[in-house]
Amino acid sequence: MGTGDITRPHSRGQAVLAGVRPLGNLLEGRLPRELLGELAGRLNNVALLTVLAGRTEPGDWLTRFPAATTVRLEPLSRADAATLAGAFVCDKPLTAEAEEFLVDRASGNPLYLREMVAMARARGSLVDDGNRYRLTAQADIPATLQALLAARLDALEPSQKLGLQHVAVIGEAATVEQVAHLGSTEARATLRSLVDVGLLRHGPDGRYDTVDSLLREVAYETLPHNLRGELHRQAATMVTTPEEKARHLDRAATYLADDEAVAAEAVEAFRADPGGFSAVISDLTMPEMTGLELARHVLSIRPETPIILTSGYLHSEAQQKARESGVRCVINKPFEVQELVAQVRSVLDESAG
Repeated sequence: MGTGDITRPHSRGQAVLAGVRPLGNLLEGRLPRELLGELAGRLNNVALLTVLAGRTEPGDWLTRFPAATTVRLEPLSRADAATLAGAFVCDKPLTAEAEEFLVDRASGNPLYLREMVAMARARGSLVDDGNRYRLTAQADIPATLQALLAARLDALEPSQKLGLQHVAVIGEAATVEQVAHLGSTEARATLRSLVDVGLLRHGPDGRYDTVDSLLREVAYETLPHNLRGELHRQAATMVTTPEEKARHLDRAATYLADDEAVAAEAVEAFRADPGGFSAVISDLTMPEMTGLELARHVLSIRPETPIILTSGYLHSEAQQKARESGVRCVINKPFEVQELVAQVRSVLDESAG
């Protein structure tokens, strides 16, 4: 559904409530940003309440909405957690001991509760005693949600785990073709099997995404750094927008810091569509092409491009030289993400003014 479909029925001044799916990966995904931007532009005369759902840790995405009201959901009460556990089990109630264990371990986290019940079912630890289910082998259930999700991934067939990792690399809703391009064999059947076990959802547009952003993070973290870099490099060759290509090349450069070709690939991506980039952020020190050299290449193609460099140490003379080369801002490491976001916003506002 496009934004035209959303706005057309509401042209008479009625209020609109817009709900957007979990946005923990907002900075990586273009669709939520495009949707919010178009809604704001088209509904100037309509009262619009936009509700965004996402985890507050890490909360980098929240900095994109400084004027928003944040409503933090409290953990489930013990009574609500017990009710939810029973709903996950479905057909019969739990014994008091099983219910108490699940409620205590979940600590009010509904996702953890769901995953514990799913793991107990998969491992045969939920035993039917006739009228109730009792829980055996409680010590085998991991003590943290991240560890539990990692254990679920390890229990998958190798092709399923690889397919889930490839979806995580793509970063948002993935197509069968994209997953196959990254090396998953029989990608369509693999993705469907991951839907069947409750790890992926299949959207009406035919794309696949993880059922939870934390699951995506865990799947991504199970990949070795060098493999992440290579997969991002491959992903950059199949995406259709400059923004997505730049995102994948940036990730590739992060994990393949000693690869001399990554910076050159980034320049070629910029050359192919210079107007598609709002700004360029680069580290000063790279093996084949320094950040200053990259800046010169970029500015020779599109002189008005805002460029931000990051560096572990850059003395004042070198900073002056960078600015004389056209670099708008130099940020010294280490820095907080909020500082980077503020600097990016500053240079973009300066360019727009």
